[in-house]
Amino acid sequence: RLLPETALGEVATGLVFFAIFAGIGDLGTTKTVVRHVSANTDLLWPIVRTALWRRVLGGLASGVVVVVGLAVAGAAVRPIVVALAAVAAAASGCTEIAFAALRTLAHSRTEQAVLILERIGFIAIAVGLIQLGGGSVSILVLYVVTNVISGTVTTVAVLRRRSPIKTAHSVPSLWDAEARRTALGFALFTVTPRIGPAVLALLVAPAVVAEFSVAYRPAEGIALFALAAGVPLLPILRTHVLAGRQQAIEQGTAAVVRVLGAALTPFVVVFIGWPELIIWTLTGSEVYGSANQTLAILGLIVFTWNFRGIGESLLYAQERA
Repeated sequence: RLLPETALGEVATGLVFFAIFAGIGDLGTTKTVVRHVSANTDLLWPIVRTALWRRVLGGLASGVVVVVGLAVAGAAVRPIVVALAAVAAAASGCTEIAFAALRTLAHSRTEQAVLILERIGFIAIAVGLIQLGGGSVSILVLYVVTNVISGTVTTVAVLRRRSPIKTAHSVPSLWDAEARRTALGFALFTVTPRIGPAVLALLVAPAVVAEFSVAYRPAEGIALFALAAGVPLLPILRTHVLAGRQQAIEQGTAAVVRVLGAALTPFVVVFIGWPELIIWTLTGSEVYGSANQTLAILGLIVFTWNFRGIGESLLYAQERA
C-alpha cells in the first residue's frame, strides 16, 4: 500500500531471488541435519556447525555467480537488489538449520518466538522507513539485518542445548550420496516455482513485476504458511522410520494430508472464485486490477505446493531423496 509500483517491483524481485538462493545454497543441509541429529542427538552441535558454514558459503557463492552473470548480460535488475537477496538468504539459511535441529529435539518455542518477533519488527521498522522516504534498497537492507539477528539468536539456542558429553562418535558426512540427492531435490522443490517470477523480473519493468507479485504473494503466502505448519512432520516421520514404525508413518502422513487439504480448500475457492476480494483487501485500490485474473490462475498452487511438501518430507525421512 505504501510503496510506489517500481519500488514494490524491486522488493518483489529481491524476494524472488532470495527464495532461489535459499533453494540452491541450502545444499540439502536443513533436511540432512534432521536425518543425522535424529539418529544421534549427542552430535547436535558438530552437525549443525558443519551445516552452518556449508550453508553460508553455498548461499553467498550462488549469489556472486548470479550477480556477475546479470551484470555481464546487462539485465535490467539492479545488482544491489540481487546481492542483498543473496546475503539475506545465507542468513535465513542459518536460521532454518537451527530451527530444523531444534524441532528434532522437540523444542519449538524458540522458533515460535523468533518468527513472531522478527516479522513484527521488520514490518514496524519497514513502515517507518518508507514514511521517511526509504525505498526498495533500504527495505532489503532491513530484511538482511532482521535475518542476521534471527540467525544469531537461533544458533545460540542450539549451542545452549548441545550435549556436554564428549562423544567418541565420528561426525557423519553432510555430503554423502543421500545428502547430495537431498540438495538437488530441495533445490528443485524450492526453485522451480520461482522460475516464472524470476524470468518476469528479468524481462519486464518493475511495475509489471509489482502487479504480478500482488497476485502471486497471497497464493504463495498461504502455501508457505501451510508448509510451515507441516514442517514438524519430517523429524516425526524420521523418528518413526528409525524405529521401524511403518503404520505410524502411514497414519501420520495421511492425517496431515487430510488436515491441510481441508484447511486450504476455502482459500483456494476464494482465490479462484473471488480474486478481486483478495486483491482489493491487500491493496485498497484499483491500481492492480488486472492481478485478479492472475490470482485466479495461481490459486491451485496452494494445493500443489503443500502436497509436494508432504511427499517430500516422507521421501527424505525414508532416505529416498
